[in-house]
Amino acid sequence: MILYNKLSEFKFTTKQLELFDKLGLITINDLLTKYPSRYNFVLETTLNDNEKVVIEAKIVSDVKISYFQGKKNRIYFDINYQNEIIKVVIFNRAFMLNNLKNSSTITILGTYTKKNNTIVATEIKLTQLSAIQGIYPVYALNGNYKNGTYLKMLKKILDQLYSHIPNIINSDLLKKYQLLDRNDALMNIHFPINENMLMQANRTLIYEEFFIFAIHSIIAQKQRVVADNLRKDININDVTSLTKELNYTLTNDQRKVLNEIYLDFKAPHSMNRLLLADVGSGKTLVGLIAAYMIYQAGYQSAFMAPTTILAQQHYQSALAIFNNFEINVALLTSNTNTLEREQILNDLKKGKIDLIIGTHALYQDDVVFKKLGFVIYDEQQRFGVKQRRQLKEKGSEVEQLMLSATPIPRTLAQVAYASIQVSYMKEALPFKKTIKSYYYQSNTIKPFYDKMISLLEKKQQIFIVTPLIEESETMDMKNVNDVYENIKKHFKDQYKIGLIHGRLDNEAKAQTMNSFLQHEYDILVATSLIEVGISIDNANCIIIYDAHRFGLSQLHQLRGRVGRGKQQGYCVFLSSSKDEETIKKLEFIASTNDGFKIAEYDLMMRGPGDVLGVKQSGIPSFNIANPFKDEKIYQIAYQDALTFVNNREQFKKWYSLNKETINNLALSID
Repeated sequence: MILYNKLSEFKFTTKQLELFDKLGLITINDLLTKYPSRYNFVLETTLNDNEKVVIEAKIVSDVKISYFQGKKNRIYFDINYQNEIIKVVIFNRAFMLNNLKNSSTITILGTYTKKNNTIVATEIKLTQLSAIQGIYPVYALNGNYKNGTYLKMLKKILDQLYSHIPNIINSDLLKKYQLLDRNDALMNIHFPINENMLMQANRTLIYEEFFIFAIHSIIAQKQRVVADNLRKDININDVTSLTKELNYTLTNDQRKVLNEIYLDFKAPHSMNRLLLADVGSGKTLVGLIAAYMIYQAGYQSAFMAPTTILAQQHYQSALAIFNNFEINVALLTSNTNTLEREQILNDLKKGKIDLIIGTHALYQDDVVFKKLGFVIYDEQQRFGVKQRRQLKEKGSEVEQLMLSATPIPRTLAQVAYASIQVSYMKEALPFKKTIKSYYYQSNTIKPFYDKMISLLEKKQQIFIVTPLIEESETMDMKNVNDVYENIKKHFKDQYKIGLIHGRLDNEAKAQTMNSFLQHEYDILVATSLIEVGISIDNANCIIIYDAHRFGLSQLHQLRGRVGRGKQQGYCVFLSSSKDEETIKKLEFIASTNDGFKIAEYDLMMRGPGDVLGVKQSGIPSFNIANPFKDEKIYQIAYQDALTFVNNREQFKKWYSLNKETINNLALSID
């Protein structure tokens, strides 16, 4: 198909082809689907206070210029617009002075202020509005092209191909949703006739992109191996006995997710499920109970943690939970000594270990299971696709459960993880109190010393977090070493102060965290490395310096390090930033403990790729669609794609005609 012919096959110069290459444009389709990043609308408006205006008017006064602060200048004059005299001012356009004449007709683009009856112009065109009126696309060209030059080359291709571009969406769906023919959609997204046609083109191409993506996701799910011998035989009564031994009742969310996992285990295909859980909702316990289900079915489990500290913590939790049950649990990390490691590997190979908890050490070639049936990845985004595959391949048709305490809005999760099952948990554990959060436009801890002493006198512990390890010449921020020394100096020998940061070796970090866990330290000064999973029931206050230097997700994770027991938790965000968006961000996170609301806010502010990181999250890089803003279109397109794929005869015929297009336009997920 001509769409996938290389641009080099068309009449472009060598220089133009080199510039296309810099933009990552290889085929005709690459060029056509590089959509405008924005549009400049030169369309007549009315005069509304503090809004942008585009009007045609006649100059009715002398045009004057004044200078200020050296070479800076302003040009000002009066216009007659619909029989009203309005002042116009434009800055730093001295070169226009001789072209602006009394009685001449001009077009003005700017902002109108009713109070002063003035338009502050950003642009003045020396022509009538009808001569320049239109919608002008603007492309992200990284300085490689002038926008006008790029448009000429694009128009050349579109004119040649117009009426030869096949529709991907079948005619029934085009009619049902009043979508444009693909030729018209592409022409009007790049060269819109009017606003209405631009909106229709945008809607058509968003639907098309989601539809193609949905078809690939659905096919991926249908390609799962299905066999009756994959059904797991689980004694639900034994699982119920385990939950009754817990020192608290499971939340409704935990019960719901465990039921989903149980049904997956009983199904004739292996589980591939992601659990998106808010901080403190009990995801680790869900993972351990699921491992017990698999143990009941006669299989081994592996529980992967991103750090040694977290692996040790999960190991201790497992020992406590399974204290009265015959399930053999082991811990394998880089800190495991040689003799103990050899014994663990031998027992694992013989099937004497039912659940092994560890770090990247579990990926090693000499780690061999007798009958691996289930893998759990904690903080799954910290493991690459290759790493997850390596561990899974140590068994046959292994069930997978990926845990994440980084909430993702449902809409985004449906797209980012469209080919796997997703569960959600946001309900806090029954004994937990809502953390009280405070934001102060300051970067000093002094006003909180009394509160700190009050908590310390109650034998509670405190985290203090900074963004830097040591002083920086380029960034005015607190660093962990200076804060540590200042806190020690203030409290003298009254309380014990610990220090932890990323430059310490693993053994030193583990030792420091263990000492804090054993309450050998009252205060721990740290960098953000404590954000993942650390659970110390007695730590009930966290103070975060330069909070504006952390992402919202990071701040929510850091806040989740406190209030994990039955005591009231406190979180203080300190920041001296005067930036308005930063202030709004910190005010927002201080106002809510709902991780999913925070994720939605973050998504609106930064976009899908920035929130999760495209490579780590597997979020497809859509050309025009936005899974958050275009949620309704995605839901419709997904249902249509599902119906379409399930109509086997219709789909088979359609796929044979569109295979090349579908494969080339496919958006892959890790």
